[in-house]
Amino acid sequence: MVSVIVPIYNAGKYISATIDSLLAQTYQEYELILVNNNSTDDSRLICESYLERYPNVSLIDENKQGVAAARNAGINNARGEYIIFVDADDISEDNYIKVLVDEMNKGYDMVVSGYKVYRNDEFLYEVSVDEERHFGAENYLVSIFDNDTVDYQGFIWDKMFRTDIIKNRNIRFAEDVHYNEDRLFVTQYVSNVQKICYITNSPYRYIIRDDSATGSSEEHYVREIEFDELKAFDLILKSLHDYPKAYSFARKNMAEAEIRLFRRMLSKKDVFRYRKSVFRKFAKRFDELKYEPKTEMEGILIKKLSLYSKLGITYSSVDVTEEIYK
Repeated sequence: MVSVIVPIYNAGKYISATIDSLLAQTYQEYELILVNNNSTDDSRLICESYLERYPNVSLIDENKQGVAAARNAGINNARGEYIIFVDADDISEDNYIKVLVDEMNKGYDMVVSGYKVYRNDEFLYEVSVDEERHFGAENYLVSIFDNDTVDYQGFIWDKMFRTDIIKNRNIRFAEDVHYNEDRLFVTQYVSNVQKICYITNSPYRYIIRDDSATGSSEEHYVREIEFDELKAFDLILKSLHDYPKAYSFARKNMAEAEIRLFRRMLSKKDVFRYRKSVFRKFAKRFDELKYEPKTEMEGILIKKLSLYSKLGITYSSVDVTEEIYK
């Protein structure tokens, strides 16, 4: 049996379509675990309407805030041999579970599929491979951080995992990390396995919503919660000491994320806003990442980052706009 875990927070507009797509699966040996995570809209009522009609659907409430806590609650209640995670506003094509199970049954520890990207109802592009690819832990870990290898590999919803590995190795989502927590989970899982397969099928539809609550590029300041991306990288690096090549790529990724966040901080011209930010802790350790700037602008940013680490002041006399940075 497969455990399908769907964390839900105020997804009333979309959750019926997501559930219906899962109930239409050609593979029927699965349980659907809906995790209501403090929704204030009608999400819970919609989920309740499925319980009497479908005995394989269950609903649990997780009062701790955040998708990580909701996914962990699903893991703790999972009874299937395999686990997959589905976002509450995405769509699964009817062969989604079957193609993953068929491959997992060949003895793999994790199977990765392609996916299709939509904006609302409009198809944008597909991410897939032309032929099946097989990985050991080291090579797949490299692919998570080297995007030139097999595109971005940090998503959670295009993968099937073994439940016994997750539970026996006590692998869980970090509940105090709200950015990059999916890539952290995948890294910790893969560092405990040996056989991974990337299949050619693309049975998952990842949907970009114009009314998404995950944040807008129009926000005036970098939100403190966005620095969780660096907290995740800290934990990722701790998981990669036995994989030096992957560690090197992850360290580079962390440095680039820090520079990107700092550039945004500078562009707002607010001298003292980030003085007491957790970001300073990472800025003080930037040299440990051993990052070599690729451009003159990166070099300027790194010097300013060093000054910020000492003073906590983000004033910039340089117009660090996106255009110039590129």
